[in-house]
Amino acid sequence: MNKLSAPSREKNDFGWSIQFYSGDRRLLFCIYPSHAWIFLAGLSLGCIVTLFGVGADHQATENYEPPESLQPAILQVD
Repeated sequence: MNKLSAPSREKNDFGWSIQFYSGDRRLLFCIYPSHAWIFLAGLSLGCIVTLFGVGADHQATENYEPPESLQPAILQVD
């Protein structure tokens, strides 16, 4: 009699997933590991852009003087 080998873990290892169900037990959506990695990458990139963007914006406007041609004309009142 042939023995059935146990299924290898490599074929069945899909990692983790989080599943959300509605009140009537219907699947709403699933979150897989790739979703979490993309969310963390976006969150990190957003923080980096915010930190460098706010610092650069503050430094650029600190010593800004508009050119003479853009200043409003002085009105002469009689």
